Amino acid sequence: MRESVIAAVLGSVSVACVIHLWARARGGVGHKLAWTLLTLVPVLGPLFYGGFYTLPSEQAGLSESDLDLDDVDLPSFSNDPD
Repeated sequence: MRESVIAAVLGSVSVACVIHLWARARGGVGHKLAWTLLTLVPVLGPLFYGGFYTLPSEQAGLSESDLDLDDVDLPSFSNDPD
């Protein structure tokens, strides 16, 4: 939950900066467009990542039972000096 609050705050700050940039800042359209893209990276980055990312099990055509790690024999490690 903490991460979503931080993301919401950063997104709000980014949008406020873009609005201020286009409403009050001096400069050409190219300058404003470049700063808009740089400012919206925290907002658009996670959206694009979530939209284009698929889970590895979906990519490989595996089911969740194929990825079950409960059946895997892992070596045991101990901290006892021998």
